[in-house]
Amino acid sequence: MDLNRWFRQIRSIAVVGYSANPERPSHWIALYLEDQGFQVFRINPSLADSQDPKIYADLESLPQRVDLVDVFRAPAHVPEIARAAIRHQAKLLWLQPGAESPEAASLAEAAGLTVISGRCLYALHRQWRRAKA
Repeated sequence: MDLNRWFRQIRSIAVVGYSANPERPSHWIALYLEDQGFQVFRINPSLADSQDPKIYADLESLPQRVDLVDVFRAPAHVPEIARAAIRHQAKLLWLQPGAESPEAASLAEAAGLTVISGRCLYALHRQWRRAKA
């Protein structure tokens, strides 16, 4: 996995399982990613239609295709998210710690997506930024 290449190419990210609670990682990681210049789309069906920030029900509701789907959901939900990422034509499926699903990873990889599982996007991005500084 060439993180240098990915972090240079990624422009848009869907945070699936976004929480409105500022103490939840999905919340503050979404803010961090925006601060780093990524276009971030928040996805949570129970919060959909919230306007500030805008929260979408699912990947199909997004106004555009995203490069990376960052997943903060329980493993039982992740295979369907992988299927949605495939339909959405995302390039990278990122399964945060706690969202690991071998089934989802296999589905996504078979469809040509790169999969990162069990590693924190925030931590790796910060490490990458320090290394390139």
